[in-house]
Amino acid sequence: MPQSSSCIGILDFLRGKNYFITGATGFVAKVLIEKILRAVPKVGRIYLLIKEKDKDAAVERLKNEVIGEELFKCLKQIHGKSYEAFMMSKLVPLSGNLCEYNLGMDSDTATEIARHVHVIVNSAANTTLDESYDVALNVNTQGPAWLLDFAKKCKNLKLFLHVSSAYVNGEREGIILERPFHLGQSIAEERIPPTSVPWLDVSAEIKLASDMMESLGDDNEGAQKMRDLGRGRVTDPVFISYGKGQLPGFVGNPKTVLDIIPVDMVVNAIIAAVAKHGTVGKAQLRVYHVTSSVSNPISFGQVFDFACDHFTSFPLLNSKGKIKEFKYFSSMDSFSSYIRDETEQQIGLNDDLSTLDPKLRLQMRTECANRLQRFARMVELYEPYAFYKGWFDCSNIKELIQNMSTQEKKLFRFDVESINWKHYIKNVHLPGLRRHVMKEKLVAVARL
Repeated sequence: MPQSSSCIGILDFLRGKNYFITGATGFVAKVLIEKILRAVPKVGRIYLLIKEKDKDAAVERLKNEVIGEELFKCLKQIHGKSYEAFMMSKLVPLSGNLCEYNLGMDSDTATEIARHVHVIVNSAANTTLDESYDVALNVNTQGPAWLLDFAKKCKNLKLFLHVSSAYVNGEREGIILERPFHLGQSIAEERIPPTSVPWLDVSAEIKLASDMMESLGDDNEGAQKMRDLGRGRVTDPVFISYGKGQLPGFVGNPKTVLDIIPVDMVVNAIIAAVAKHGTVGKAQLRVYHVTSSVSNPISFGQVFDFACDHFTSFPLLNSKGKIKEFKYFSSMDSFSSYIRDETEQQIGLNDDLSTLDPKLRLQMRTECANRLQRFARMVELYEPYAFYKGWFDCSNIKELIQNMSTQEKKLFRFDVESINWKHYIKNVHLPGLRRHVMKEKLVAVARL
């Protein structure tokens, strides 16, 4: 039945379709799988590419890292004793590798999958901020190229969707539009005269990185050089250290606008976009920014004001330091001087140590040095975000929402403007961080 202009027809599109999802054991993919299976139990098969040596190993990871996750507790309640049987009837684990021909699958398997797949979602990526250049480039650039090559073999394919961080826009400034780049274009050309922009040859870049690794060997200096090439591409490690009372400040501008998005909104937008464009029937390229910097901005300073309120009201169980108002520094030098004094005071190095056992004095100094090194590393990784000068336009996302019916908006909500940041940071994000990352057994929820 044709849909009205005020309805995308999300449920109708999802029903009966077969999906191929990469990065299956990753954060976004698992939330996507859960939402699809909960919203549309009569979905077809969901093929999951898992980086393993064989099918048995892939099945084991599926059971341990997907089916057994607490994330799927709603589905467990819905299906009860038949939960695992339901999941195994819908999820098909495939051992493979995104960075190989046919995605590392044997020819017969690849042919069989290509015959049935309707939608491909690529959420596989290496998100380690200081990953070596060769590894990051191979997974995040060459990997999607192999996947596109496989997609060309899928005769019933209706949509290819690629998930990426908005920060791949690099150091662009001002309003960044939802506009695709085309072959031959470069982000750098917006900041550098076009004649000086080098052409990116992915295969050559990967070979260069591999050759460099071989020539450098396994020494620490060589490994560090490769990490340096991969750096420059957010806040949870800072939250944790701040909550422990160890890190009362950071390098950054408190007025910098951060992009923070709940993962369920990202997944809902993915599903809506899949349904919207899966029914179009013609080739087109569309970019969606599921972002907050334009539609509902929150600053670096606001984030840590809310964090201060939360940790003051509900201190961490293992917290040893006092929560202070967060301080901001414009340079690594000014931060280093401040954090060294704070750390030495917390550990007790400012006290008279002459009566202490030499081993204890050495232990205290080692702890101080390790903590300072860790904080310096955090600043090095997150400083680009703390001074970021770009804001992500989301006009396409707003248009997508307008195309949805009232029922679809309720079931697949991703209106970023509706987020109350104070409530979200204090009552949702930080308690979730403490429970799922820090493994605190019980966290009281702060109230507005």
